Amino acid sequence: MSSSDAAASGSETGGAHSPVSTVDHHWVATSSSSVSLNVPMDGLRPADQHHLWATDMELMHHYSTTAFKTMPRAESIGNVWQTEAPLAAFQDDYMLHLILAFSAFHLAHLRPSRQSYYSYIAAYHQDLGISRMRAGLSQLSAENCHSLFMAGGLLAVGTFAALAIHAGDKTDKRPSVNDVVEVFVLLKGVGSVLHSWEPIIHCGKFSDMFKQTQPTEPPSPFWNELRTQLDLLHQPLEDLQRQQPASLDTLNMEIRKLYNLTKRSYESSSDPELRVVMAWPIDMSDAFLTALKEQEPAALVMLGFYCVVVDRCAVRNWFMQTWSREVLRQIHVMIPAHYAELLRWPLAQMSAQTP
Repeated sequence: MSSSDAAASGSETGGAHSPVSTVDHHWVATSSSSVSLNVPMDGLRPADQHHLWATDMELMHHYSTTAFKTMPRAESIGNVWQTEAPLAAFQDDYMLHLILAFSAFHLAHLRPSRQSYYSYIAAYHQDLGISRMRAGLSQLSAENCHSLFMAGGLLAVGTFAALAIHAGDKTDKRPSVNDVVEVFVLLKGVGSVLHSWEPIIHCGKFSDMFKQTQPTEPPSPFWNELRTQLDLLHQPLEDLQRQQPASLDTLNMEIRKLYNLTKRSYESSSDPELRVVMAWPIDMSDAFLTALKEQEPAALVMLGFYCVVVDRCAVRNWFMQTWSREVLRQIHVMIPAHYAELLRWPLAQMSAQTP
């Protein structure tokens, strides 16, 4: 089993092929202000440390009784999220901050009337978690790799939740394509922790994360349709990218990765959509990630297909809701007219689903 497969079958994160010394620091350094929610200046900051302490107790209670049940694969590994992760967090405080951030994001989702307050609290704890992870990553070892791997998973889910909060705010222009690219950088960093320390993490206190799960229902016809549509991308992209053979090779490789990943996911995961959403960015090549950063039209088309899977993922996972539709709309506006035909299927899939 490859690193990314091991991770996707566990926490739905992990596995990559990038050096920890370069990628990990980069994803921690770039995952703060633009993807997470900015701290508002409208007086929402708790008035004193007692208020913040009381709020933290509320967040921990909510996490341990309710929010943990919404984490990836909680129905089969709920004990890891409810008990083992908090126990580790009492030793490694960056994990504690990220647990509290996830709980606050969930409360923001559940309580629209207080969304701005809980969103602020979530951003506050997420930014603290990120800053303290930097110190841990600078001293990555057999002792702390377990917590850093779990923290990376918490941060990934929390960051997706931030995108959902942005998308739900009609006055907010985010999330943007750049925000999604930042999440991809984050997931590649999480994967590099697993890849470099995989044997140790597999045998450690979070070993249950890597237990295989079985599909709970037959594969949806959607998966065969997606694979057919991915296959159909090769020829038109070859025609459009004829003058850029290196770029075409990169695109064809990513199409094949996503094609193969969909099959592995619906054959071996109880939540194949989430596995695809988390695992594809982990194995994404640096060249394709660069193409996304530079907003190359062909790469954006591929991102549009990914958005369709994210939208289906939102049926089971609240932290994926809404934002993929906004990103797909942006992609449709950004790409040149002669690429727009390639988005016909993703746009049709979105319009066929209830928003």
